[in-house]
Amino acid sequence: FLALAPATPELTDLDPVMEAVPAGITVLAVLVGQPESVAVRRCGAHQQYLLPCYNDAAAAADALTAARRAGRVKQLSPTRIEYPPDIDLTALRAVVESGLDKDGAGRELSASENAELLAALGVGDGRSASLGLDAREATITAWQDKVFGPVLFGLSDLWRQPVTMLAPLDAGTAESVAARVAGDPAPALADLFRRVAALVDACPEIASFRLDVEFDESGVRSGEGVTLVAPAESQNPYLRRLRRAPVE
Repeated sequence: FLALAPATPELTDLDPVMEAVPAGITVLAVLVGQPESVAVRRCGAHQQYLLPCYNDAAAAADALTAARRAGRVKQLSPTRIEYPPDIDLTALRAVVESGLDKDGAGRELSASENAELLAALGVGDGRSASLGLDAREATITAWQDKVFGPVLFGLSDLWRQPVTMLAPLDAGTAESVAARVAGDPAPALADLFRRVAALVDACPEIASFRLDVEFDESGVRSGEGVTLVAPAESQNPYLRRLRRAPVE
């Protein structure tokens, strides 16, 4: 890790500095006169670098600590989380882009558009699903958080306290949270969690999503749903890179 703290009032040309830093070294700058608490500057003449700049040394130190933790997490989990294989990402993008074409400022998808979205996601309307008498109700909500990126939570008629998850979602986490929400192992609900997580991760234009379902051990029946699409907001790449760092 390398911290740069220019001693002159004017920001030094950092292009040659950044290009001299060996690959794999995390670099940030402390600029006391910077009005923003954190900003990202682009520098580098031959290769573009993103340089996080802080106006407070303590905040910069905390960021370095978080970066180190995030690096350890990446080392422990080197495999990228995969989406369920039968999700049609092309069809998902088509529905979202069509929705924005009709209103560039964003809008709520119609019932037919929402049905197309669920079908591309691999979630049927459930009218043919045969659930038992012990079927329970659950609600899955997802949105784009400004700091943590795509997130979702689930709750049920049994578990009313929302359980929040970061997207994308691995199978083990989905199964653990589904069992907590349902009160028992619920593989069908876990699968739905993974699909909704893939939706908000792959399509940042999904500003918010909510789906009410019924479920039991045999499957899921989807009910009322609401999806809002809006132009994707540019994420701070440094914050997004750190959003999976463990918090102590």
